[in-house]
Parts: sequence; C-alpha cells; structure tokens
Amino acid sequence: MATDVRKEELVLQLLEAKQNAGKSFNQIAQEMGVTNLYAAQLFHRQAPLCRAQAQRLQMAVPTLSDELIRAMEVIPFRSLAPGIIQDPTIYRFREVIVHYAETLRAIIQEEFGTRVMLEGDFKCDLQKIQGKDGEDRVLLTMVGSF
Repeated sequence: MATDVRKEELVLQLLEAKQNAGKSFNQIAQEMGVTNLYAAQLFHRQAPLCRAQAQRLQMAVPTLSDELIRAMEVIPFRSLAPGIIQDPTIYRFREVIVHYAETLRAIIQEEFGTRVMLEGDFKCDLQKIQGKDGEDRVLLTMVGSF
C-alpha cells in the first residue's frame, strides 16, 4: 500500500505519475485552482492533499492511482533530506531569508505590531517574469495571515 512506502519512494511514484501525465506544476495548479507551489508540495509530500481537492487533482493527473491519492491525503512529515541543504537553489533561498529576515521582521512589526505571521493559512506562488533587460526573473509572492 502506498501509505506504507517510505516518503522518498512515494515521492518518486508521484513524480513518475506527473511525468506520465505530461503536465507541469503550473498546469496542474491551474486545473486544480491552487498555486503552483501547493501543487509541487503535494508531489514532494510537503503538504497534505485536501479531500476537496482530491477529485480535481485526479482529473488533472489521471495517472495518479486511488492508492496514491489516499497516500497524498495523509499529513506528511515535512523535512528536507540531509543532502538537500547543499542544493544551490535551496541554499540561495536560505541565504535570502537570512539576509532579509531581520529587516522583514522590523517592517512587519512596524506595520502589524508584534504579532506573528501564521504559516497555517500561508499562500505562496512562484512565477517566471521578464526583467527590465528581458532576462528571466523569479517572482515569489508570499501571503500570510496574522
């Protein structure tokens, strides 16, 4: 049963089903009506599949078996594999957060007071945009509630 499979093996099965469907995370997200980051989190077992979204996901990616869908509904253990910290993209994201964290906190506290942004109702979206010189740029939008 897929829910008994180790996380790494399950992720491989999920990504294989996605690849066999021939769709990008952006396409899946659009068909589901969710952000591309949430769609990618589902396939990497970083977020649980909401039961209300299960049918939309299975329609978007018909190569996902009922067993895999059930496994995606289980609340995952969120973690990074030990070696992933060295991945250049992940390293840069950590670097950006560390670099801007103190000033972001200062502005948040100035605008909202000393409350803390909630992760539970957090939304994040990533888009490819063109810079002023026509170069590819990353636009990351993060929306959290207080």
